[in-house]
Amino acid sequence: MGKDGLDNESEIVNHLNRKKFSEINNNLKSFLKFLNNNRELNKDTIISARRLSRNVKTDIIITFNGTNYNVSVKKGTGNSVHQETIDLFVDFINKHTSTSELIEDFRHFINSFDSNRTYFEKYPQKRKRIQQFFDLNARPLLIRFLKTGKFNDGHADYLYHGTLERGKFDTIDNVINSMISKTRWGSASLYVGHLTFQKWNTNNLKKRGSIQLKASTITDFLR
Repeated sequence: MGKDGLDNESEIVNHLNRKKFSEINNNLKSFLKFLNNNRELNKDTIISARRLSRNVKTDIIITFNGTNYNVSVKKGTGNSVHQETIDLFVDFINKHTSTSELIEDFRHFINSFDSNRTYFEKYPQKRKRIQQFFDLNARPLLIRFLKTGKFNDGHADYLYHGTLERGKFDTIDNVINSMISKTRWGSASLYVGHLTFQKWNTNNLKKRGSIQLKASTITDFLR
């Protein structure tokens, strides 16, 4: 995450932490009410908030009335929501298929220097096999990419997109269900739900060999 995203998280945390509910702006009051099962909080309820420094899906933890709420925070457009090496991802794929051909398809795609469009024109069958795997396993994949992360640690339960003053939000489970129910397809990309699956830093020899998921339409699935 870039500095702008980290600064945004800090602004939200600083506005919430050690504040009474009555002292919080209307935008974040709406989010807290949503976290509280759409029930208004007592005006004197003390809110705690903190950022996590670890590379996990939860960015901030909001606490009130003795309950912790794990929140993933995004801002802007074209958000990168997940990244991992192809080796780690292959370990995950192996739990859902025993097809060695598919594994080779993934490795070949990720390590190719071709643009997505050029690659798919050259290897339409590889693209077809990869997309079929994504379609058949959309739920466990989306859970990994949005909720649990690559190490199954630091789970996030809520997604907040926006700033201190304005935002949209929902549970991550609702986002996953909506993405699965609304098909997205295009010949120039690979899709997991409505996340775009792509190579990361292909032209950087030290960084290539990783996958990246982007969510350019994430706000379409938030309140």
